[in-house]
Amino acid sequence: MERSTGELDRLVRRLRARGYAIVSLDEALASLERPTARGRFVVLTFDDGYADWVTHLHPLLSSLRAPFTLYVATGYPDRTIVPWGFMLERLLATIDELAIDLEGREERFNLVRDAERERAFARLIAVLEGSAACASRALGARLFGEEALLGQGIAIRWEQLARLAADPLVTIGAHTVSHPVLCKMPEEAAFAEMRASKQILEERLGRPVCHFAYPFGGSVHVGAREFRLAAECGFASAVTTRLGNIFPESDRAALPRIFGDTNADIELAMTGVVSAFQQRGRRVVRD
Repeated sequence: MERSTGELDRLVRRLRARGYAIVSLDEALASLERPTARGRFVVLTFDDGYADWVTHLHPLLSSLRAPFTLYVATGYPDRTIVPWGFMLERLLATIDELAIDLEGREERFNLVRDAERERAFARLIAVLEGSAACASRALGARLFGEEALLGQGIAIRWEQLARLAADPLVTIGAHTVSHPVLCKMPEEAAFAEMRASKQILEERLGRPVCHFAYPFGGSVHVGAREFRLAAECGFASAVTTRLGNIFPESDRAALPRIFGDTNADIELAMTGVVSAFQQRGRRVVRD
């Protein structure tokens, strides 16, 4: 979810005012082993690998002394994953028309009105994210220029990530190498993506990486096979995008998370009412 720093600041302050402790992921897992040792707590988590973690997120949460976890897909700092959506939004906001060859024929877009920019974005992002990597790269080079692809400042750089990792408030977790839909991959390839992201982060940052977030993470994206692979990779925990609270009996390889478009949505989800309805009262969510 995209959030402004102001919204996040208000959320953290609101949660603390309601009696929630903001804790690290390791503290949360330890508390699950001895549930009477701590009251209500929250873990803040962020996925993928963006430079605004350095410019916006870290300064804010540091000022609030709030621990947080960053799940990094190593293709972001390695520049093998391109943040197409962010780059495309910026491009379409600065030009009035576009003519581009898409899938063998020229398509033209008039970009004067918001509805036209939205149509162009939907068409272009479908091709960029739905094509083979080489085809996406070639289209991206035509749209933005090869130099812009290499020099884009949206994705985090390794030296920036290393500075974040050195902060005791920050926990670095793995998020695969290329951010694929794991369930669509052969088991060996899925395992390699998960294990390689852990190894690359450990080598580049010089510290153990014990936690993992599944890309996408919904029930149609990961399941029992991926939960088993996370355990085989040696991760102490792995989070999905299934909505829910965690309990002592929660599967550490299939932890749910809470998210929402607004702070009000998040606070409602934290009551457990929404997830209880969606999951028919089940506290352990694995499917």
